[in-house]
Amino acid sequence: MNKTYLIASKVVSSIAPFDSPKPLERLIAAVAMTEGLCDAGFEDDFAEKWHDRVLIHLRARLEDASEVGKFAHYRLVGLDQRFVGGSCQLLDSDSQEERKAKSQRAQTILIHRALKALSDNEFELLCQKVPVLLKAEPQGTKPQSNDQGIDFYAKVRFGEIVSPTILPTGSEKMLWAWIIGQAKNYERTVVSTAEIRELVGSVSLARAGIYSTSDNPLSGLSMRLCDPVFYMFLTSGRFTKGSIKLMREAGIAYMEGLELSQYLADCGVGIEHGNFCEVRFANWLESST
Repeated sequence: MNKTYLIASKVVSSIAPFDSPKPLERLIAAVAMTEGLCDAGFEDDFAEKWHDRVLIHLRARLEDASEVGKFAHYRLVGLDQRFVGGSCQLLDSDSQEERKAKSQRAQTILIHRALKALSDNEFELLCQKVPVLLKAEPQGTKPQSNDQGIDFYAKVRFGEIVSPTILPTGSEKMLWAWIIGQAKNYERTVVSTAEIRELVGSVSLARAGIYSTSDNPLSGLSMRLCDPVFYMFLTSGRFTKGSIKLMREAGIAYMEGLELSQYLADCGVGIEHGNFCEVRFANWLESST
């Protein structure tokens, strides 16, 4: 393992979402001592030597996280960014709305643990609820074995979201699209490019009304020729680098386990009085909405 990556990862893991900023050199010195990376008494010299390389790595991580919406529970603080703190640290200047948002996002790790404990059917059921959080109307039902490569699908009525009205909706009601996706509950296995291609092919076959069975197992998926479609791939685990490259270039929305957990946290799923509640999470999962 690259030594800079190792040190940076240990530094990041030592930071909690609500933590106040700490000097990066002090954090590196603590890592050097606990990991035995240098002789006793030389931790400060070690930290000074590795500081700039670790800082560059931490910056790159944050830039990558910002680009695709990855979960980042730390932030760099100060004009020279020589301090590392929790990304959800509550500040006196925060508004009530900001404090609530930070408190919810800080529950991401706990939600991720609950996510990893779900069965395959429970995870698929959870993924069917994600479009609902995006204000979509689910058209699929319960998880099924013969899903034709599609685990969830829903309609998004963009016209009514962009131009809400208390009066009967006008022509904007025709502005809607589909969210169609696949869910993979992987603890150790990563999602490969073959599974990404399977989703794209499954949507194309479904649009043409071609299935491997005599009946239509996706009766609620009534795509028309020109209906726009948003592809989505959700996993409790990770994607390979190749599958991420493929999805980015193809325009497929995707969430790994931590990013999915972050989205659920931001939506307040399973959160009660600012803290994650397993019972509330289970009740939401079992609910019909």
